[in-house]
Amino acid sequence: MKDIISIYNKKRSLFANDKLTQISNTLFSKIAIVIPVYNEFPGIFNTFNSLSNSVYNAELHFKNTKQTIRDRVTVVVVINNPIEASKEALENNEILYRLLTQEHTDQTEPVLKNSLDFPFYLHVCYLKNDKRVKSISKKKIGVGYARRYGMDLSLAYGASVIACMDADTLVSNNYIETLFDFEKNKFGFGICKFEHQKVPEDIRDSQKKQKAIIAYEKYIKAHSECLKNTGTPYWAYALGPTIVCNAESYASVGGMPIRKAGEDFYFIQSLEKLFLQRGNPKLQILDCTVYPSARLSTRVPFGTGQVLAGASDVKSIPSVYAEKTYEAIHTFLSVMRETIKSGCFEIQWKLLPKNVIDFLKKEDFEVVWHKLVHENKNNPKNLEIAFHVWFDGLKIIRLMHFLEKDTSQIFDI
Repeated sequence: MKDIISIYNKKRSLFANDKLTQISNTLFSKIAIVIPVYNEFPGIFNTFNSLSNSVYNAELHFKNTKQTIRDRVTVVVVINNPIEASKEALENNEILYRLLTQEHTDQTEPVLKNSLDFPFYLHVCYLKNDKRVKSISKKKIGVGYARRYGMDLSLAYGASVIACMDADTLVSNNYIETLFDFEKNKFGFGICKFEHQKVPEDIRDSQKKQKAIIAYEKYIKAHSECLKNTGTPYWAYALGPTIVCNAESYASVGGMPIRKAGEDFYFIQSLEKLFLQRGNPKLQILDCTVYPSARLSTRVPFGTGQVLAGASDVKSIPSVYAEKTYEAIHTFLSVMRETIKSGCFEIQWKLLPKNVIDFLKKEDFEVVWHKLVHENKNNPKNLEIAFHVWFDGLKIIRLMHFLEKDTSQIFDI
């Protein structure tokens, strides 16, 4: 495990060429919570307070370990200045940075402070002046880069558990306690449960937007459950602040993708593939809840904020795919599972829906399948794993979009 982390830190980390001597790593905790920040003052203090309450609750739960609890949690704040940032947003970032660090904004390295009396270490990173940002295309400097920066930093300083968080998200009282249990049980990857906060009443059309966010949340959860019922291992909902992983898993998948948006989907898919290949495809649902904000936002091109921004009523919220679409995926997975189990390894085209066949031919699946069989014919279990690595979450989405073009013919065999 140490070798994987060491190799990542030396070759793939954003800090690969840094000695990081500016900060004593004795002050960095084993549990790191990474928060990308953009134009979040003063609202981020609601998140800090929520995390603080969770630390206090963990102290009560574990008893007589007050110093240990506080010394083992670090909140990493990564203040992000994307290329499209407005003047108001940049000024907001400056105010937050000065308040958190009590420093001038010419600071060029991350600053570790605990001067605001939070029951955790506060590690503040300001991307405006960071030399690493200059080597990255400005078009890539978004939430994915900010998450990657904070998670790479956490790994470099020896964090054993790395949790993703958003600056407008609250947590349940047992959140910190759950992260300690995650470390104790040596889990590699898990996701928290989630519920959106209520839409503030002072927002225009708040009642309509509240109905919209309820419908949107139902859609996310229903889609996840429907995917799970198809038999695919790729059914986790992709929400950044629900993600928790350990250091070894993070390094093994190559870190957080540097993307403007969708980084959570690709990161979760990489983790799902990792544990699938290790023979442990069961997703760990953690016994805590995060509460993302239900607010208007233009920070990313899709997600909760964009849904609300365009939601005049519940009808504008996306619905789950047609039942036939999920059934078609279930049929395909069932046929392939039986094909592998039988040992004949010939694709049973006649048992597949016509539109699924059309999609598979478009993807050159016959060529792919023969290669997978050739490489794994003596080990059916490995063949099934290899198949699922190929037919991953992204391909499932592409298949669903393909099928939705004409759901009337999905089962026209």
